[in-house]
Amino acid sequence: MERQVFGVWVRVPCIRDFGSCIYEDLCNYGYDEDTSCPASFVQDRVPCRCPVEKGLYKIPSDVRISADGNHWAGLVSGKYRATATFTHNKYEMACYTASFTLKAVPK
Repeated sequence: MERQVFGVWVRVPCIRDFGSCIYEDLCNYGYDEDTSCPASFVQDRVPCRCPVEKGLYKIPSDVRISADGNHWAGLVSGKYRATATFTHNKYEMACYTASFTLKAVPK
């Protein structure tokens, strides 16, 4: 994952499972079967749990996430781009790319 800082793309380190992280099983981070997907995901037909089918997914609507405390708001706000590569036994099974903007919203 990279964040744009003064026009330059800078790698985001892995901090608290956010950033340039390696996950053994990314499906553990999705929504449980008994939990509803966010309304914006349902509206835009974006899956929120595994398996994620092959396709092009766009999330034009706002997705709200909470940051721990207001002091993080300025640090996380900005433009990001990320690539997620899924492998099994050293074979690439899927690759997803995303560009997004995070904006802090005061509570």
